[in-house]
Amino acid sequence: MRRISLSTLMILLGGLFWVALVFAATAYRDRYKGVETSPGVADENTRVGRTFSGPASGKLDGTFVPSLNYTPPDASPRGTASIFGGSWTLTTANSSTLFGSVPQGSIQWSTTARNASVTFDLTITGGTGDFVSIVGGNGSFKGTLNNGDTPPTLQGQLNLTF
Repeated sequence: MRRISLSTLMILLGGLFWVALVFAATAYRDRYKGVETSPGVADENTRVGRTFSGPASGKLDGTFVPSLNYTPPDASPRGTASIFGGSWTLTTANSSTLFGSVPQGSIQWSTTARNASVTFDLTITGGTGDFVSIVGGNGSFKGTLNNGDTPPTLQGQLNLTF
């Protein structure tokens, strides 16, 4: 059996360290304020495709467009809606786009049901342009939905890691 010298072992471990640094994920945090572009389609149990669009500013300046599916479909005082799906895109100034799905989240309506605390998870499934090599990652959104605005607004903190 061959022995590995200490110096060879150190070189191998050092190489693995640099490979890990190259492939390490980076976290990005942006502020977001969007306006409703579609109320989605509602039936008695669900709302599908409620969509907002607006600027994200921070490390990934661009236009963020989340589209949310949730149940129950209508606001109710102190009620909670469960986000059960949706999709999203983030397009930067040079037309590079990240995109993905919204697997889960929640909408917690206020006592008047005009405002709500909104949180949802994001899964990155791909990208174009500068993001074409991105094949995975995740993120989250936490903010406020204001149904009293015309059109309704969604604003808060967008976090992505890839």
